[in-house]
Amino acid sequence: MFYFQQAGLGFQKWEAACEFGPYTDVVEVLDDQYANRHVVLFQTGQSLRYDRDHWIDDFGRLMGAKFSKQPKWMDGRRSLVLISAKDFATYWTRALSSTLWSQQSLRSLTGKYRPPTFA
Repeated sequence: MFYFQQAGLGFQKWEAACEFGPYTDVVEVLDDQYANRHVVLFQTGQSLRYDRDHWIDDFGRLMGAKFSKQPKWMDGRRSLVLISAKDFATYWTRALSSTLWSQQSLRSLTGKYRPPTFA
């Protein structure tokens, strides 16, 4: 398991968060090399959170890419920084108290789409 943060790369136009401004992704990756939990921290102080149970809503979604700690994977991600489990836990806890979390719950799309495969 490892944790990282990187400058956000942008949301899709259909995702409501595309209008929230610049952000940072903070991600927990399990040994299967897929995101388990994902926090989106906006410069405004708001945040979104995703995990394997709540993986998609009107605002955005859990990162679905396969991750690796190998140097070749990290090379193209200049803003990527590995962080500690404690740092991630702090971001995750803050995201749970974000005013957007209640809106995320109400606007969940997890029942509408087939869940991602983590293998």
